[in-house]
Order: sequence, then structure tokens, then C-alpha cells
Amino acid sequence: MKELVIITNNPKIKEKFEELKIDFVDNLSDVYNKSRDLVHQNWKLISHPLAGSVKPAQNPYRSIIMAPAKKLDFYSLNTIENAIQKLNQFN
Repeated sequence: MKELVIITNNPKIKEKFEELKIDFVDNLSDVYNKSRDLVHQNWKLISHPLAGSVKPAQNPYRSIIMAPAKKLDFYSLNTIENAIQKLNQFN
């Protein structure tokens, strides 16, 4: 199995999935920024950072699943940068 990591600010995820590698951060903005930082370190998004039609500011919790990549994944970079821009629109 791939070495997956979950970046989250949701305490229930941290409690429920203790056996998984979880990087717990303080707030929604940190989830996005930490994910972007990992993309720059050759990780890729497995889950999309924007949840359906729920605006980022309407839900204080977010979890993003990431996996190692062999090189910079430009799709992941573009996706996370767009998600950060969306988040900033609602702050």
C-alpha cells in the first residue's frame, strides 16, 4: 500500500483513524497551506481539497489525502492553489 498521509484539522479524524499517518494542523488555512507545501515536495493530491458545493468558509473542517509522487505533480499544484484562492475569497 502507498504511504498515504491525511492533512486535517478535524479532531474526529485524528481520533478515529489512529492507525493512519495523520498530520493534524490547527485550522482550515493550515490544511491548505500544508498540502501545498507537500505538493512542492513531490506529493500529490488523492482527494480534492474542495468538498462539493460547500464553500470553504461554511465548514471549518477539512481533510486532504495525499500520496508521494515521483516528481512535481502540476495538476495537484494547480488544484491546491485554486483551492487556496477560493478560501481567500471567503475570508
